[in-house]
Amino acid sequence: MAQSSRHWKWSSHLETAGERERKVTTTMPLQLLLDWSNYVDSPLTDKELERLRQSVNRQSPFGVSEWVQISANGLGWKVR
Repeated sequence: MAQSSRHWKWSSHLETAGERERKVTTTMPLQLLLDWSNYVDSPLTDKELERLRQSVNRQSPFGVSEWVQISANGLGWKVR
């Protein structure tokens, strides 16, 4: 198992972090966190994991509440 997303063969992390030529990904439409690599490699908190599971089970967008609402509205979905 890879110790970091940087070392996983199928990860796009190096492209996203600007450490490898982009072949699979496109430029991000937003500014990444300054400590992006550590953020990506950090495990989810229990609360984040629970929210992710709820999103998967409900088949709804995952993210901060405002973005979820905007995304759901754009798709014509109702968010619980």
